[in-house]
Amino acid sequence: MNLKLNPFFNTPFIHCSIENWEFNKRRILYSLPEDTKNNLSSLHSKNNPVELGSDNIYTDYYENNKLNKLPNYSNLVVEIIRPYLKQFCNITHSPYKELHITSMWYHRYYDNSEFQVHQHGSIGWSSIIYLEFDPNVHKGTLFYSPSGIYNPWDGSLALNCPKINEGDMIIFPSNILHKSLKNTSNKRRTIISFNMLGVDNNLPFIKVNVE
Repeated sequence: MNLKLNPFFNTPFIHCSIENWEFNKRRILYSLPEDTKNNLSSLHSKNNPVELGSDNIYTDYYENNKLNKLPNYSNLVVEIIRPYLKQFCNITHSPYKELHITSMWYHRYYDNSEFQVHQHGSIGWSSIIYLEFDPNVHKGTLFYSPSGIYNPWDGSLALNCPKINEGDMIIFPSNILHKSLKNTSNKRRTIISFNMLGVDNNLPFIKVNVE
């Protein structure tokens, strides 16, 4: 009698490193909004426990969402990552000739800051670019398996925390639960995140031709 253990599902994600990183890092950092109380996460999310982060997170997510617009630096970021998005569409066999980046924001984590488990909805794909990241003191994003149970004997969850270096970009299905682990150092960690679709919708977007 032969028994074979087979996985039911496999959830894909993309992991790559952006070339000419030091040059592109400086360009993006220069274009980001300054850290002020206007973009302190706790001021905007305190009434929504689902989205509540720590007091030491600075972000322009809430301002962009309120104004229903993409940030000024979004065109620069898209210019830098355009070749990677084209390759992403090729290897995932995308049926679309263009991608629509519908939202983009930055998070900056200072000491003891973290962000709770969340997902971006069933809207397509999401991405994280690790703009300021020291692998000696920082940890990557923690992802939770959409199929839930990893070990049926004890009910434990399947988790994945990809090994990250500064300048890396990951792309993953938007409905995957994930969280940012606590920054236990005094060195800030900065990421840029965005959502993208392959179809038209009523959101503002940047069009990326992927043919």
